[in-house]
Amino acid sequence: MNSLGANASAEFDIGAVIVGGGYAVISVVGTAGNALVIYAVVTSKELQNSSTVFITNLAATDLMTCVVFPLLVVSRLALYRPYQETMCLVTLSVLHTTILVSVFSLASIALNRLIMILSPTRYYLTIFQRKGFAIWIATLWVIAISVAVLPPDVFGIGRLGYDHQFKVCRPDTSHETSDLYDALLILVLYPVPLLIILVSYITIFVKVMRHNRRMKKQTTSLSMSSSSGSGSDWRDRSKKENRRRFLVQLRITKNMFYVFLAFVLCVTPHAICNFTECPLEAYTRMIVSTNSMLNPIIYGFNHPHFRAAFSEIFKRG
Repeated sequence: MNSLGANASAEFDIGAVIVGGGYAVISVVGTAGNALVIYAVVTSKELQNSSTVFITNLAATDLMTCVVFPLLVVSRLALYRPYQETMCLVTLSVLHTTILVSVFSLASIALNRLIMILSPTRYYLTIFQRKGFAIWIATLWVIAISVAVLPPDVFGIGRLGYDHQFKVCRPDTSHETSDLYDALLILVLYPVPLLIILVSYITIFVKVMRHNRRMKKQTTSLSMSSSSGSGSDWRDRSKKENRRRFLVQLRITKNMFYVFLAFVLCVTPHAICNFTECPLEAYTRMIVSTNSMLNPIIYGFNHPHFRAAFSEIFKRG
């Protein structure tokens, strides 16, 4: 019996080290990466535009997430202390809020891309003004706090705290309204934002396909008019410039779609785990957290403006 108990303890300790070490890596890489994104926006005029406002908000939420991860490492690796109940309450409140704001930001980015590509510039600029952005982002945070923090802290729906069995910060599953709180988070997290995101990107895809077919026809028409000597150079240059701008916006849109895919891949295992008897919940929570360090990497490889800004920052450094 003692041997079995020792083995179980060793296995548990190994799991604690894996999860704690994972959070530590995510915290360091994510903090540096998201701080770099915010710094790039502050120092690069190319990035100081309406298209990057929601990206900056997303980076800020990811930065907040990564900053509190060391508290999860402490809860996972350290012996229990009374202060950990309060620490876990604060940590989980922040994490749940930032995850919701991240999803809302992804949905906002999808709408922003949709309006940018589908509507004339004057309509886009009318919708996405500085004051409108401030109200929009403030609304995202108010909704997220209302869903993630108020139910357990004010209305007694669910409870956030320290799990003595698994030595981890997590919602108290023994609480009588724990399932209601989990369902509330999942319902707000998934259906509406994901529907907005999917409809937006599918509409953009259809628009791009039609645009490509139209451009092929115009290219054929231009080559025929050019051979007959009736073409106009300035019209050709104007159409080429419009085409170039469209391709840049399309590339940025593809980059943001990759960000959305990364989020879905990270969050889905934990969403499934919430509705089943799942012994891997501590690991699926960590997988959700990896999303906070992935976005700066995606920007660096695929977003043309961020990649240029990162290069410039590293050259100056």
